[in-house]
Amino acid sequence: VKAQTEIDSFNDAFGTEFSDEDFDTVGGLVLSHLGRLPKRGEQFRIGDLNIKVVRADSRRLHSILVEKLRTESAA
Repeated sequence: VKAQTEIDSFNDAFGTEFSDEDFDTVGGLVLSHLGRLPKRGEQFRIGDLNIKVVRADSRRLHSILVEKLRTESAA
């Protein structure tokens, strides 16, 4: 996912409900969550999403890999 992808488009694609009041893009979501610029290869979770930074430089986040984790249902 490109870091410039708008939150509304991201929500539609992944079935998430992130607000666009605090940030407009996926990059903004990541920066807001971590409180800093992540490095290439870094992995972390936001809710039920596993995020891996694919491309970033010293000033910008360019792209991330997003994997929606399956929720375990009680048996």
